[in-house]
Amino acid sequence: MMDSLFLRTRQFRRSMVPKLCVKEHMMGRILVIDDEGPIHELYKQALEKEGYVVVAAKNGQVGIDLHEDEAST
Repeated sequence: MMDSLFLRTRQFRRSMVPKLCVKEHMMGRILVIDDEGPIHELYKQALEKEGYVVVAAKNGQVGIDLHEDEAST
């Protein structure tokens, strides 16, 4: 997680940056593609806490198939 944000030549502390992404506004589906199962679970848990629906694929072809299935419905 980022401790500070740099814009141009001025440094802003995290507490100074307005919260633009409020949890209830974070929605949508995210497709995670990775060949390691533990990575799926890590991303799934973190993203679901932010309000996303997470779909995981074990490789690129499975990810493409899932995306095409989703797009056709």
